[in-house]
Amino acid sequence: MGKREYITAVKRLPCEICVMHFGGDAEPWSEPCASDAHHPRTGAGAARRGSDSDVIALCKEHHQGSSGIHGLGRKAFERRWGVTEAELSASTRRRVNEMGVE
Repeated sequence: MGKREYITAVKRLPCEICVMHFGGDAEPWSEPCASDAHHPRTGAGAARRGSDSDVIALCKEHHQGSSGIHGLGRKAFERRWGVTEAELSASTRRRVNEMGVE
């Protein structure tokens, strides 16, 4: 699967935080619009994006809102939600693989 196809698949997934904490529907949507694809910065350097293969499915609020990773900052986000960017990335990757997207 190419980068573009992977990002499109991630955007079809519901938000990782919503699914984990609020019992959101974990099933992918038929159209890419369910989530943003957040690029983790952990290990990428100060102003650099992480790899496309590490993106995380996050809704607008949990991506850029006041309770989101950009609103709180990575460390506060991880403390608040009890999960790391690496764990969220692994979960997103697993969910994309379960979709069987080629």
